[in-house]
Formats: sequence, structure tokens, C-alpha cells
Amino acid sequence: MTYSMKMIEQFLSGFQIETRFKRDAWEIEDFHVTQEAASGSSSELYIFPGQDGAVYCRHGNNEILVFGSDVFTVADRIMEKVQYYNKWERRALQMLGEQSTHQESFALISELFPDFTVKVMTPEGRLLYVDGEQSFEPVNPRLIYLMKNTPNCYAVVQGKKNISVFWSKEYYLKHILFGRLIYADGVFLMFSVMEKEGESITDVEVHLAEVLQKLFARMSFNKADETLSTSAGVFVKLLDGEKTTPTEVELFESVWNNSVKDGAILAVISNPALDRFSESAIVYTLTEKIPAAFSLQHNDYTFCLIPAAREAQEMPMLKAIIESIELNACISDSIYSWDQLKPTFEQAEYVLKKNDLSQSPVWCRDYMWEYYLHCFRSMEKELPIQQDLLRLKAMKEESDNALLETLYCFLKNGGRMSQTADELHIHLSTLKYRMQRIEQTVHFDLHDYNSRMVFLLSYEMLKEREKEQKKRR
Repeated sequence: MTYSMKMIEQFLSGFQIETRFKRDAWEIEDFHVTQEAASGSSSELYIFPGQDGAVYCRHGNNEILVFGSDVFTVADRIMEKVQYYNKWERRALQMLGEQSTHQESFALISELFPDFTVKVMTPEGRLLYVDGEQSFEPVNPRLIYLMKNTPNCYAVVQGKKNISVFWSKEYYLKHILFGRLIYADGVFLMFSVMEKEGESITDVEVHLAEVLQKLFARMSFNKADETLSTSAGVFVKLLDGEKTTPTEVELFESVWNNSVKDGAILAVISNPALDRFSESAIVYTLTEKIPAAFSLQHNDYTFCLIPAAREAQEMPMLKAIIESIELNACISDSIYSWDQLKPTFEQAEYVLKKNDLSQSPVWCRDYMWEYYLHCFRSMEKELPIQQDLLRLKAMKEESDNALLETLYCFLKNGGRMSQTADELHIHLSTLKYRMQRIEQTVHFDLHDYNSRMVFLLSYEMLKEREKEQKKRR
């Protein structure tokens, strides 16, 4: 590994120093301790005592003067640090030769930045590795990238309760180091290095990150490796109802650390304002706050898949996150087969698109009947209308179609008399009278489930046809 005078300056933190730099470069490879002033090639650093009592560290025309110490103490500090990084490089190259696992390679990053907090994650924001204690809100690395490359991008705040808060571009340039670890087989991950104890990112950390990248670019892992796989792509396939292999499904479930046979709950979150910052941030927040979930942003939605066994523990946090960011979300009941994923998403999508949600999240089960009707109306074949319905429609009471509307309301409310009377704004005795007339007219058992469902669906289909007829007039 090569070193620069800025890095040597960092090694001497805690000493009283004065720097005299003209043109610093990452060229230093050899270190010499002498008793008199000396200078050599561009790859050599000389450490010697000066006549003014200071210890000189000289590289070409660059100097660091150390006061209040002796040559050997200064040299010991520098060589201690140099040996640490040289040892790191040797171990990294050894791991490269042995094709070590990715988890072992992640530890290299922490060792390279011992004074910083290190995170490694997938492009979707799923955390793979975290080192160090966090003293601030989680940060989405994709937003860091956007902020570094978007002029005048300031104070992007996500969520009224500060689930995630993003400050200015200048803050990240000073406090966050962000990059990608690109492997020889094309797989890539994200990593971020963040201040932990007042340490700010400097050119030294940037150089070390470049060294790290060159090393990872030579590593090659099997693409079937669970955390470096295309698990997100497998989930999208399942979501779209595309054909998947048993190996792909097994791989995805190993990443998710759960089996659909044990139950899965799908939360679908939409962003009506199409706020791309929010969509990116929510994935990272869900991953950070609900580790048991698999979260992914795809098209205009964010998906969060939670093991059914964790519903009691994770649902309060999921609801809190959704309420905080003020986005619309629909949550399913448990599914037990991947074949159910696509229809479950389609129902949630219908709910989010067709309803003006006054509160969020909502549950798919509360819109099940409405969605069933939508599916029937979308059928190409025209369904027959139940004859009893047409018979009631032809009858006249004190108001048009009173018996028809009464039976529909009665069946819709599960046969509850008081609830039906309240909804129709009639007296209970009036309802009883109407029900007697209805039972004398219809030819099906009002307590038979199949007959009730046929009547209700026929009613909805009739109303839909009447609407279409009015449009044609």
C-alpha cells in the first residue's frame, strides 16, 4: 500500500505538529529513520531530528514538523499505523486468493475504517452488514448519491416524525463516504462510511475506499450466493406471476429467512405524489426498522413482505412508519402460496387506486366485496341476472323498487334486521312487513349462502348494466 503526507498527518493525531505541504501524492512506500537531514526518491519518507528541536518527517518538498517529542517516538507511531494497513492489505490479498465468503470480506471494510461506522447493503437498501453503534437516524445511500450529484439539493425531509431525515449535500460530502463494491462477476453492493465520534471524511478515506474498490473488483462470488443473488428479481417474478424455478424460490426464501408455507403478509405502499426521494427512503427505513421483512421498491409501489409469525411484533412498527410518512398503504391477510402473491397485489393495487383513503394503512379484507364485484364486472362473458331479482324489480310498493332495495340491504348486512332498518331509515315493523312480502315472492332460501351470493352479485350486475344504458342514451 502507498501512503501520502496527509495520511501520515492523520497517523500523528495527538502530537503537536506543523505541516508544510506543496504537492502531496500517494507515493510513499519506504520509511527511513536517520540522525540528520535527508531526502530521497519520491517513494521514501525520512524521519530525522532538526536543529530547532523538532522532529522532521520529509517527503520530497513536503514536511511535517513534530514538536515536544523525539525521533523514535514519532517513528514508532508512524510504523505502528503503517504495519496495521500493510497487514490489512496482506490479509485482503490472501482472502482474495482463497475466495473467502462475502461476509468475511465485509469485515475488511470495518478494519479499513476503524474510527467510522460502516454499512453494506444491497441496491434495494437491504442491510447485509453493520459495524459500530449508530448515533443518528438511518441514511439511505441512494439519496446520498443523488445529493452528491444533484446541484442545489438541500434539506430533503422525509416524514413528520423524522423516521428518516436528510440534510444538505455539503453535510454528506463532509460526513458520509458512499460507494459501490463491484465484483468481477458483475454483482455489486453499496457501502457507506459514516462519522462515529466526530471524525469527518477526508481525502485519506476517499483514497482508502478506492483501494478497497480495486480489491473487491478482483473478487468473484457465485451469483447464486444468497445475499448477492438476484433475490429482488425473483420477488418481482413472483409478483408478476412469471414462471420461477424451485431453486429461485428456495433462494429467495433463504434471503427472506422464511417460507411462504408458514404464512406471509404483504404490505403495498403507494406514493400518490410520485416522490422518488420518498420511495427510495421508505425501503431503507423498513429494512432498518423491520429486519424480519423483505422490502423492495418496484415501479410505483414499495412492497414489504412480513412473516405471518411476526405479525404481532412487526405490525405496530409498520403502521407507525406508514402513518409517519403519510403515504397510502394496503395490507393483506396471510398468504400461504406464492401463487397467491400476484392476485393479492392486484387487489391491494385496486384498493389504492380506486379509493380515496381517509386513513392509512387499510386492510384488503375490508374491501374484499368491492374487489369481487370489480372482478365480476371485468369478465368478458355476460352473467345472467337472477329471476327473483327481476321479479322484485317489477313490483311497486310505496316507493319504486322498495322490496328489491330492502332485500339487497338485508342480505348485504348478513340478515341483521336492526342494522338493515337503520340503513334504510325505516321502522323495524316496516322492515318486517317488507320481508314477509319478499319471502312470499322469491323462490330461494334467504338463509342459503350460495343463493344469497348469486342475488347480491346479480344486483350489482343489474346496476352496472343500467348505468351503461343511461350512458348510451
